[in-house]
Amino acid sequence: MASIDILAKNNGQIIQSLNADSVILNQNSVVKIGVKIEDVANILREGNAAVITLKNGEKIVVENYFDPAVNESLLVFEGNNGELYWAEFTDSSGQLLDVVKYNPITEEALLGGEATDLLPWIGGALAVGGIAAAVGGSGGSSSSKDSTPVNPMENAERLVSQAETTYQNALEILEQAQQDGLITPEEQQAVQDAINTAEEAKQVAQDAVNTLPAGTDKEGLQDRLDDLVDIVVPPVNDANENGIDDGDLEAEAAAELVAAAEAARAEQQEILDGLTDADDNGLITPEEYAQAEERLEELQGIVDVAKELAQNAVTGLDDGPAKDTLQDRLDAIEDLVIPAITDFDGDGDVDADDAAIQAQLDAATTAVE
Repeated sequence: MASIDILAKNNGQIIQSLNADSVILNQNSVVKIGVKIEDVANILREGNAAVITLKNGEKIVVENYFDPAVNESLLVFEGNNGELYWAEFTDSSGQLLDVVKYNPITEEALLGGEATDLLPWIGGALAVGGIAAAVGGSGGSSSSKDSTPVNPMENAERLVSQAETTYQNALEILEQAQQDGLITPEEQQAVQDAINTAEEAKQVAQDAVNTLPAGTDKEGLQDRLDDLVDIVVPPVNDANENGIDDGDLEAEAAAELVAAAEAARAEQQEILDGLTDADDNGLITPEEYAQAEERLEELQGIVDVAKELAQNAVTGLDDGPAKDTLQDRLDAIEDLVIPAITDFDGDGDVDADDAAIQAQLDAATTAVE
């Protein structure tokens, strides 16, 4: 798993910090991935996700990267000496580039005249400041501004704002996970990770507020922190990730019948695929057909019985998402089409071609006579 920091693009505040192989974006973000650019094999698009494949085979998935609502996000990687680079892997129309371009991010470029050319998507001084802070924290050289004393009140205000942002992000991840009424183990872990990040940010902010002198400003910041109430992690109710509530025993039983029909149909397809590829010539001889026919018929009986039982079970379910999902899966189990024998004499040629050749020979013989 990679170390991933997600910063809000509009103000540079940290939304989430975690070790994971996948993240979900809910707003335009700068995604800083703790991986060196030399270790990246490629970056591709799969649906709305950006999929980063490392040279060791590991993958990091950034969900919603290409979602129209958050399509101004940015991927940032590390160099050998801690410097940062943003990955340019699509053109202005969103098409993937043949080669990923890694553009260096320097504090001078971001704060100087090159900022517009280097990062045309990043708008607002706060967003630039957030990236510049990341550069400074990455091990690169620091500027004279790094030695400026920190104002305790301003620092506490900043940390409280970050805590509020991380809490909002956790709530959004929770809401997204609960949209279908089901919680899988993966969704529960994503919520837990977001909550952990939020609680850590809140504690850091609380420590900063505790150091402030008594007064209205301190009380105001404390009130904001007190408003960040604990978020409850929902229990898993779809442990096998089949789209059915574990507590809905009737739907679970129906799902098992549907799965049995799907499995038998999948085995049939494997046999059919092997039948046409038995000799790597795409032809089917009587011997090949006979070897497969018995098992195909046996499996067809299983498919028919399982589909009938599953259909009866699904029909008896109350209307709702579970019933709709299972019915769609049943409807997707199409009737089996068994190909015909195409090489009766087993000579490796299509019988139709043999007949055509024989007809030509017969015609030639007749013409000679």
